[in-house]
Amino acid sequence: MKQSKLVWLSLFCCLTALELFAQGQFAGVKSRELIGKKYNQGPSLPGLAGFEYRESGLAFGINEPEQFSVTVFQNGPTYIVFFAINEDTAANNYTILDVLLIKRVKSSQVIKTLVCRQDKISNEAIVAVTQPGSSEYSRALKAWRFNRDKRRFELISIKEIDCLNEGDD
Repeated sequence: MKQSKLVWLSLFCCLTALELFAQGQFAGVKSRELIGKKYNQGPSLPGLAGFEYRESGLAFGINEPEQFSVTVFQNGPTYIVFFAINEDTAANNYTILDVLLIKRVKSSQVIKTLVCRQDKISNEAIVAVTQPGSSEYSRALKAWRFNRDKRRFELISIKEIDCLNEGDD
């Protein structure tokens, strides 16, 4: 009986550790250090020297019980994307929940946030690399979804993922 309890306890500990270390799985060592950092929404963030602010926006709607934002920074062909939660709306303070490091993005490709669809249904949680074209939407070349419940990015299939080509011409 004791041995059975030890096996279950060991299994529980291993699964819990895997869950905890899953955050930051798509981030580099340095960018993983951003997880848990607090900041005010804006074009600069300590720890991102050399990266240029690209965009930021509210994800999941203003009337949701939790307010999330997605922010993008770039340094050459490398992008850092992070989801954060606004824990103090009066002070406009955000806490970074997870970081996505996307390397070797070609100059003809773009990172899309907040304007992607899955099966033609809008999904603000999707971050994708696309090759803009002349049509209204471009297919994703690579895609991730921010899982609100688990508070982390997950790699997803690009099947049926496309993103709006606004401002890409």
